[in-house]
Amino acid sequence: DFGLSRNVLREWAHEGLLPGVVKSSW
Repeated sequence: DFGLSRNVLREWAHEGLLPGVVKSSW
C-alpha cells in the first residue's frame, strides 16, 4: 500500500529520521 508507506515516510520525516528522503521526495 503506497499510501500507507507515504504516510509512514511523513511520520519519519516529521521525526527527522529521513532528511535525505524528505529532500528528494518533496
